[in-house]
Amino acid sequence: MYLTEMQKSALSEAANIGSGHAAIALSKLMNRKIMIAIPSVEVMAIDVLAGSMDKLSEYLLLNTGISGDIRGHISFFMKNDYARHLVSLMPVLKERGKEDVNAYELSVISEVGNIVLAAYLNSLSELAGLKFNITSPNIFRGNLSDISLSLKTSGKGMDEVICIKTEFMQLDAKIEAYIVFSPSKDSVDTLLYSLKA
Repeated sequence: MYLTEMQKSALSEAANIGSGHAAIALSKLMNRKIMIAIPSVEVMAIDVLAGSMDKLSEYLLLNTGISGDIRGHISFFMKNDYARHLVSLMPVLKERGKEDVNAYELSVISEVGNIVLAAYLNSLSELAGLKFNITSPNIFRGNLSDISLSLKTSGKGMDEVICIKTEFMQLDAKIEAYIVFSPSKDSVDTLLYSLKA
């Protein structure tokens, strides 16, 4: 998947606008100021993305299907350690047992992921004039091999994906996260044309 400078610029603009909307929504959710760094946008093979990440860490991944003008999948994931730190920023409700904590972590990251993905897709929809529908998301915890396999399965044969890397910032804390956009093969041309090739 080759992007012209104009197409890459359009995706970056959508990511920037989406990040701004997501930061506002997350700040309200967590009752504290959350900032999101300017994201970087690259087209890369999943194996290349996986090769740049920590193979020993555990990750949390939220994956959802896309239909409408563009079909495919979009995913949000981060290291489990980062996810736990993000969850720790939530207002404390009450003490929880270990099982309750695990369920709460998945619930919070699912909500955060939904906010971030919806913000990005909404900004891309407005910028490119495309309509998206999203399916109910799936979330799971796994190692890098699990994450890579999930992304490849979601991509259904696509060699490359659009990878958006960003950081959540709260005071001095920085939390890395990734958005991986995998349009289906028959949707790539529609996407690229809408970005004014």
